[in-house]
Amino acid sequence: MYSTYLGGVGDDLGAAIAVDRAGGAYVTGFTRSADFPTTEGASQTRFGGVEDAFVSKLDPAGSKLAYSTYLGGADIDEGSGIAVDGAGSAYVTGSTASAGFPTTVGAAQRTFGGGGGDAFVAKLTPGGNALVYSTFLGGNGDDSGAAIAVDPGGGAYVTGATGSPNIPVTRGAVQTAFHGGGHDAFITRLDSAGRALVYSTYLGGGGFDLGLGIAVEPSGGVYVTGTTSSKDFPTTPGSVQPTYRGGGDDAFVTRLDAAGRTLLSSTFLGGGATDRGAGIALDPADNAYVTGITGSVDFPTTKGAVQPTSGGGGDDAFVTRLDPAVSGLLYSTYLGGQGFDADILGLGVP
Repeated sequence: MYSTYLGGVGDDLGAAIAVDRAGGAYVTGFTRSADFPTTEGASQTRFGGVEDAFVSKLDPAGSKLAYSTYLGGADIDEGSGIAVDGAGSAYVTGSTASAGFPTTVGAAQRTFGGGGGDAFVAKLTPGGNALVYSTFLGGNGDDSGAAIAVDPGGGAYVTGATGSPNIPVTRGAVQTAFHGGGHDAFITRLDSAGRALVYSTYLGGGGFDLGLGIAVEPSGGVYVTGTTSSKDFPTTPGSVQPTYRGGGDDAFVTRLDAAGRTLLSSTFLGGGATDRGAGIALDPADNAYVTGITGSVDFPTTKGAVQPTSGGGGDDAFVTRLDPAVSGLLYSTYLGGQGFDADILGLGVP
């Protein structure tokens, strides 16, 4: 239908994409190009320095930029996840090391938390000419946003990783304390104005935990997938895999209620080597579809699946469908050959 370059003289990388009802494509990532293509009147037309996030919207034909803007300060800024609402506003998350990253008056966190970097969440107007809101999200360690989803009311849901024992959390959240081990995953829900945290919670155990994919139900419940090396990662009774398999990281799939106070269901997903969940989507019945990377020859698969055994020669992709209680595999399959068949970009991984 169309295919195009998007970049300047430096290194430019697209990390995530979303599509609106009319077929417009919204892309985010990072650029090291001072001549990255921006559009007149865009929110930020000047390169901040070192490395900026960018947000670009292509028209449905892919023939022109509806808008294109930098998003960043004087240090390293990367866009990792993007979502779009019914009005055509783009929501972006990622990581920033810039104390001067652009934020807006009244945003949930206007001050840089410090450490190696903060996550950020930004919402642009449908025309990309201004920030509706933009906020830091982090503490005094290394924090990064990896994925974002938006509900019909404009609430934004973000997951990523935090090395901070003091990221903003809310009273009564599923996990209000940092468990250490390097990094915990986090899940944060912002109100539609970006001014307040509806909830914010850690998610993890004593090892390394990272949220990489997020999806939201119409009711506001949220599913997250990612990777964990924590034997004590929180799981729920009756889940398809309540215990850590070891040998590296396991993927996980976790579902929270709309208030972020209850762990509705949570499971490990993996074999004896390293497994990582990278992306998640839901169907109308709230079944979860998860994809990621597995190095395990004993990754759980189902009878009659497209590829029930590993392709060998390194890591394979996997595709797994789970019921809402994550109590059963509706199907699960490898997807790969004799070489290396999956990759997760370094974005969102501290």
